[in-house]
Amino acid sequence: MTQVYKPMIGLNVYLEPQFRKEVIEKVYANIQELSEDIRRDLLQITKEELKVSGFRNPMLAPLALRVRAAIEKFEKESRFTKQILAAWADLHRDVHEPVLSGLKELGFEVLETAGVYPDPELAFASGWPEGVNYEQLHETLSKIPENKLTSDENALLSIWLTGVLP
Repeated sequence: MTQVYKPMIGLNVYLEPQFRKEVIEKVYANIQELSEDIRRDLLQITKEELKVSGFRNPMLAPLALRVRAAIEKFEKESRFTKQILAAWADLHRDVHEPVLSGLKELGFEVLETAGVYPDPELAFASGWPEGVNYEQLHETLSKIPENKLTSDENALLSIWLTGVLP
């Protein structure tokens, strides 16, 4: 069976609006903690893509206004979604290896393009391992001592690290 790949924006179906807002807020509130290349790419796409009324440079807008503008872009532009998720995942880079090990134990397969996603329009495959749900995922990943992520964050990081949607 051939794998069908979905665009990055397809992820929005799985994100509660409040969680989507939290992800974007966390990224913009913690820009200084990002690795240099990811920070550069985030700033570039933000300046190119975001329009915040009254600000030529969206990075100068108050965080709440920038987040509001970013939510709209996140829902409609796979390229923008990719950059926000790359930044968000980078903020959690310290748990990538142990989480990936936990995911493999649960039977997850990792797409070759996972974490890089050269084409945000053909990013995610579908189908978590048989019998794995959000609760099991969180329960397993919570046993990792350095992992302090919430259930939603564990699910999102799992999708980012494997390239597989539920």
